[in-house]
Amino acid sequence: MSEGLYTNVNALFAQFIAPARKFNSLVIENAGKFAEFQINAVYSYTDIGLKPLREALRANDVDGLQRLVTSQNEASRTLMAKLLADSQVLAGFGQDFGKEVQKLLAEEVLPSIMAAASDGAKAFAASTAERQPV
Repeated sequence: MSEGLYTNVNALFAQFIAPARKFNSLVIENAGKFAEFQINAVYSYTDIGLKPLREALRANDVDGLQRLVTSQNEASRTLMAKLLADSQVLAGFGQDFGKEVQKLLAEEVLPSIMAAASDGAKAFAASTAERQPV
């Protein structure tokens, strides 16, 4: 009798913990995407910032000064466009993660909880029935 109860408890626990594992996997996957995004952003922003500095090193006459001013204006436009694009990517990360969490809740967590509650109620009823004197 206790072996059957132990098996039922293990099965219920496995059923209950499976969505949590999937959620953790989703969090880890998104953390990896976010880390990769940050690394790429650091490279991009560094490149945007260094271009005008490189141009400044070459500015030794009026034409060089003109190129420097043009380079700084271009860097500002590029930076603003990059910030806008990156903010949209980040917003997309959040939306995608939210959709995946909602899908996980609707398709796995709630049905799992309902099934576990039903199975638990059945097991309780069965164990109670076994204890009833005949």
